[in-house]
Amino acid sequence: LTPDGWTVNVAKDRVDLAVPTDLVEMFTAQFQSLTGDEPAVLEAASVAGQSFEPWTVARAQGRDVEEIEAAAQHMVRSHLFLHAGPDTNSGPVRRFGFAHALHHQVIYDQIPDGRRRRLHQTIGEALEARSGDRLDEVAPELSTHFERSGDDARAVKYLRVCMERAQRRFAYREAVAYGKTALALLGRQAESPDRGR
Repeated sequence: LTPDGWTVNVAKDRVDLAVPTDLVEMFTAQFQSLTGDEPAVLEAASVAGQSFEPWTVARAQGRDVEEIEAAAQHMVRSHLFLHAGPDTNSGPVRRFGFAHALHHQVIYDQIPDGRRRRLHQTIGEALEARSGDRLDEVAPELSTHFERSGDDARAVKYLRVCMERAQRRFAYREAVAYGKTALALLGRQAESPDRGR
């Protein structure tokens, strides 16, 4: 117990959440039994995050939003992997989410590395293009997508935005964590004036 509350004294990479193997196998079998567009929709959705907007997945797949919404709605009605997110208006669903975090993780883990990187890059670029004046708000998401796609320069750009926002909120530990990630990414880049800056 510390003045800030309870803490666990275990290294982050040593924590094992002990998910039963048979449960992972069951979700994997369910995913592999899907047909049609559903596996591709779920793959792109898992890269987008635990919850997602249909336009993001549509952009990642180069398809119409209506097609993605229809596929997602079918899975919601069939109780397959997804649920409809909260909607503040009576129009079409604006957001979907994975019914369980394990669904999200099992599907994400099955995507081949090259395709996963491409999906992260496409989704990051789509969010960047669509965010306009809200880039500061989506900077954490953008930094994650670009880091996972291997676009280190863009990841560092948005990590810097995250650091500045954290400092303004006096969240110094968070700012330091963003800074450490940015420095690690910069360490992988070749020497250049931009890298030095």
